[in-house]
Formats: sequence, structure tokens, C-alpha cells
Amino acid sequence: MNDKKECPFCERNELLNSLIFYESKYKSNNRWFAFLDSLPLTEGHTILALKKRRNKCPNKLTPEVFEGLENALKNVTRKLKKVYKTEDILFASLRGKTPHFHFHLIPLHKKDEKKWREKTLYEEGHLFEFLGYLECEKKVKEYPRQRISKNWSEDDQRKNKAKKLRTKIVELKKA
Repeated sequence: MNDKKECPFCERNELLNSLIFYESKYKSNNRWFAFLDSLPLTEGHTILALKKRRNKCPNKLTPEVFEGLENALKNVTRKLKKVYKTEDILFASLRGKTPHFHFHLIPLHKKDEKKWREKTLYEEGHLFEFLGYLECEKKVKEYPRQRISKNWSEDDQRKNKAKKLRTKIVELKKA
């Protein structure tokens, strides 16, 4: 028996498929797909992931993994800026629990940044700390409280959040 956990990006389930709004179509060895995070740090938090290659999970940083990234990134950021009306998007490789090669695209909303800057007194820069602040506010405080109050599992919470994202996914696909 294989006790190795399956990769959620390679073995895409129904929930993940329902959140996808972009799949690359250009000529490249790599194919990229983008989906809204079901427990986002900010509105529009997106994950841009490389599709499984030759039946292998792309979990190593090699020069080959970057092929096609430029076009995928350009297309996805254009969609995010149009739908979420934001000027800037934070771009990071924060692989954490899932080693599958992917990026987080996090729209930088002025109201969120302003609130954080007033709280921390950072006048400029320090956006890595901003991501930590967002994660603490959402994933450490808000999301667990919601799960407890509604007696949900994390999967229940993700499914509920995904339902609320449907209209945005349609907008992003059209953009």
C-alpha cells in the first residue's frame, strides 16, 4: 500500500476543477492552470500551477519548469487586474504543504494594504511581512473561527467558499 499522499494539483478533484478559470493553450511543453484559492488571503488570491508532466508531479525547481510561465503569468494577471480592479499583484512561490511547483498571485488591494500600514507603521516596502499579516488574519484567526462556529471540516469550509466564488470564476474566464 502506498502511504504517500496524492498531490492535489496532479489528482485534481471536483472542487479544484470548479475553481479553475485559466488553462494555457499555447505551444509549449508545459501547460499551466490557474484557480482561485478557496481559502484566500485576499479577494482574488490565485494559484498558478504547472500541470503534471509526463505522468510526474513537477515538484523540483528546474529550468524546464519555467517554460510557458511568461505567457501564463501575463494572461492570468491581466484577468485578475480586470476583474478585481487592482493595480498590483504580489507574486510568490510559497509551496508549503504542497511541493507541486506553483505560484501564488495575490491582488494587492489598497484598502488592505492601507489598514496594514496603519497598524504596523511601515510606510513602504515590507510586503513579505504583509503576506504574513494576511495569513495570520485569515488562516490563523478568521477561518478556524468560522469552522468552529459552523462545525465544519476544512473541506466543508472550502466547498462553501468555492460556491461563493462561482460568479467571479465566470467573470475571470470571460476576461
